[in-house]
Amino acid sequence: MIKIVEAEKLFHKIATVTVSQNVNYTNVQAEIASRLDLTFADKDPMLERAQKLLNRINKSPGVLIVLDDVWTGLDLDSNGNGSTCKVIFTSRNEGECSKMGSQKTFTVNALSKEDSWALFKELVGGDVVIKSEIHHIAEDIPKQCGGLPIAIMTVGKALRGKRDKYVWESALKDLRTSSASFSKVEKCIELRYTLLDKRNAKDLLFRCYSFPEDTDIPIEALLREGWGLGTLFQDKYFIV
Repeated sequence: MIKIVEAEKLFHKIATVTVSQNVNYTNVQAEIASRLDLTFADKDPMLERAQKLLNRINKSPGVLIVLDDVWTGLDLDSNGNGSTCKVIFTSRNEGECSKMGSQKTFTVNALSKEDSWALFKELVGGDVVIKSEIHHIAEDIPKQCGGLPIAIMTVGKALRGKRDKYVWESALKDLRTSSASFSKVEKCIELRYTLLDKRNAKDLLFRCYSFPEDTDIPIEALLREGWGLGTLFQDKYFIV
């Protein structure tokens, strides 16, 4: 959607910010400001920052702010919300959208069984899933992902190139017996980690969990981690 908006040049500036469960208004303000080419002084209090954002937004011919992964209602006035500004927020809780005064609500449904299977088959490779000893297992795996694209993509990429029936049976068993304390996505990520062939790749992926939630990890940081682990360039492997 954002790519379409950018291509159509519907707004002068677009600011996309991941909010997450534990809201940090200072960080949200800073992320929006950076997209609007605005800087704050370290000593600026939150309300003063909001006023600076408001002034910048009102001087702009049009600003779109996208607040992604909103868990609880936000005080939009604390972040600067001017008359020339449109706000889109994504949330798993429709009630929180209403609290923030949403004018239109669009529900994104889970994928159908047919679409889930088509996506999974595309990721894994049709030549693998048509094998008679794997096909019936493969058909059941996307059903365990609850129609969630990110879960299907995670498992599909993990099983890409796997032709051993035992690996597929084990993957299906793990997905079926997932703990109630684990979400479907978390279980799929765990499976992705388990199915990595290289110990070095597992170590590097595990180190990614040391970064704060929703961090856009710079490639330079991963290079330093790989170098520090002594794994960099020892083997040719990729984490996708």
